[in-house]
Amino acid sequence: MSPEKQELIELLEEVNRMLNERVKRNAKEAPLQEVIKRSVQKKVTLPEIAKISGAKYSTVANYASKAGWTRNGRMTLLSEFQATIIIEAMKQGAKANHSNNLLSSIEGVETSQSRVLRLQILNKQMQEIYNAEIDDLRAENKGLIAENEELKAENKQIEDKAEMLAETLDESKLWFSVKRIMELNKELGEIPWKPLKDLSKKMGYEIKKAYDANYGLVNLYHRDVWESLYYAVVFREEDMYIPNSIPIFGGQY
Repeated sequence: MSPEKQELIELLEEVNRMLNERVKRNAKEAPLQEVIKRSVQKKVTLPEIAKISGAKYSTVANYASKAGWTRNGRMTLLSEFQATIIIEAMKQGAKANHSNNLLSSIEGVETSQSRVLRLQILNKQMQEIYNAEIDDLRAENKGLIAENEELKAENKQIEDKAEMLAETLDESKLWFSVKRIMELNKELGEIPWKPLKDLSKKMGYEIKKAYDANYGLVNLYHRDVWESLYYAVVFREEDMYIPNSIPIFGGQY
């Protein structure tokens, strides 16, 4: 039998005893009404909680005081849920402080609200853990995003440096010298530089420079300029099988 049911039985027995005493001794009505009222409302005092739980009165009073429930001292009446809160709090305190004597006396003390309260506490703890994990994941994700942005910036710098080096060595994939195009498109013969220069200016492309072992610095023209002046011009050795690049001067230029 649970302590709560046992307490209710004891209260009913007390009512019956007082009814019998009233008949026999014509007892005063006030104490009887107070017991009946408390049995219906399930109100308990701090000393009664101490008796039920096996805890010291000072321990119970301390927990009740922290909750602001001790206005009337020993005569303070608490609801079942308030009593349950104090009992469950003492259980947690006993576990945390390794108070084995208190824990052994209070561990089995239950009310009809105990399970509901523990579920509420567990739900709150799980929510706190969940929120903490979400915060950790957000912080980790934020760090990864920042790290990713740094890596992108580093990669961009590396790519820019690689492109600058390629341009310097006339190995760029976007900028080509006359010499390099002639080597890949031998059928074109001599390629005049002036149309390339004029069209570069017209299309808004700068003319870059590259070092050549034979000629020193040579001009580099953008791929779009080459494609605008020459049909099917080859830019890579693996594409050299494409036949007959055809000059189209006077076409788009």
